[in-house]
Amino acid sequence: MQESALARAEAVGAGHGALTTASARQIAQAAHAIHNWGSHTHVHIYVQAPPPQQKKPASSHADAGA
Repeated sequence: MQESALARAEAVGAGHGALTTASARQIAQAAHAIHNWGSHTHVHIYVQAPPPQQKKPASSHADAGA
């Protein structure tokens, strides 16, 4: 499944034109390296938002201190 996803990402990148073939290849290489780290690790890391801790509003911190 991972290989087909990488191939699809490359095809989308090359077809869109927004991404050059070099960029698509870099993404594929990075995704392949991430897949080597662990089978449970997916390319979704690129799309994931930062940890919720960073997104916590300052008001929440003030409430905790009060």
